[in-house]
Amino acid sequence: MLMVIFGAGASYGSVMVAAPLQRASSANYELSMRNRPPLTKDLLLPRFGTYAERYNGSGPALVQLQRALDLRPGSGIETVIGELYAQASGDTEIARHVLALRFYLADLIETTADLWWAQHHGITHYAQLLARLGVWRAATREPVALVTFNYDTLLDRSLAQQLAGDWHSPRQLTANSEGADSSWYVDRDDWRLFKLHGSTSWSRVLDGPDAGIGSDPNATIARAARINLTDGPIRDAHWRSDILEAVPAIALPTDAKQRFECPPYHVEAFATNVAQVDRLLIIGWQAAEPHALEVLADVTPGYRLAVVDVDQKCVDTIMQNLGRVAAKSPAPMAFTDSFTGLIQGEALEQWLGLEAPGGW
Repeated sequence: MLMVIFGAGASYGSVMVAAPLQRASSANYELSMRNRPPLTKDLLLPRFGTYAERYNGSGPALVQLQRALDLRPGSGIETVIGELYAQASGDTEIARHVLALRFYLADLIETTADLWWAQHHGITHYAQLLARLGVWRAATREPVALVTFNYDTLLDRSLAQQLAGDWHSPRQLTANSEGADSSWYVDRDDWRLFKLHGSTSWSRVLDGPDAGIGSDPNATIARAARINLTDGPIRDAHWRSDILEAVPAIALPTDAKQRFECPPYHVEAFATNVAQVDRLLIIGWQAAEPHALEVLADVTPGYRLAVVDVDQKCVDTIMQNLGRVAAKSPAPMAFTDSFTGLIQGEALEQWLGLEAPGGW
């Protein structure tokens, strides 16, 4: 089985972007770049302040996080978010700030991805990659497992285009005795999609006696310290979609103790698929999630590994982070010219063992 893992670098680099040659084009270029899906390190940029204004408490969260980064330039955003998250358990105000940050990130990622998709009419590297992997899938009659740690829906929509609309979702994603079957996401015979850290199109319904009615994010944020954010079901429905009180089903980017933000059945299916992998392609994922690496460590020895990033230094860091996962591959391959370089050349077909059709 072929498995492809995507990180933030994949969405950020999902379209070839070249700086304008003429000064007159610079303004339009800068405007178009504002819609580019951000990397994790850019999530606190002041230009995203519009999103912070919508959610009470997100402004203080961003200020605290930026101050922590200023005081410790060597720290990453995942570290300082983890520290803020740890403080939330004993501080009502910080609990509100952390939940507000969740709404802020979901809104920011959802909106920029929607604008990016519209700007490029869905013609992205995701679409090109899936078309070419589809050739491999048809030739081998094996399923392709797509795994993303991104919240955005660029990959989801590209897969729907690849399948010409044959990608339907039930209202309820959670796998429990009361919910609908969620196997369509991860058990298809052709393509499987794992969104292990959640999605901007998903929501977690709040459960318990303190759960309210309606989708007023600021009312939910105000009660953050009294709300259970882990036990409610995850649905394939936006948190604004109906009268049930819900929050975005996304996992905050943190290097503290992490958890999957998807139905438990999806995690089980992910582990089952890992055991069947004989080819693993990683695009823009830093392999910094220990809970995911623990599952990937069960990959069969001798599998073929390829890592895609912007240069050899980045690939080396990913390989180091992969640790024993990488050690099980006898001859890992590095693609050091980014997602764009992978799409432009024929190295992908060579790695897959296919001849590239003329014109690719």
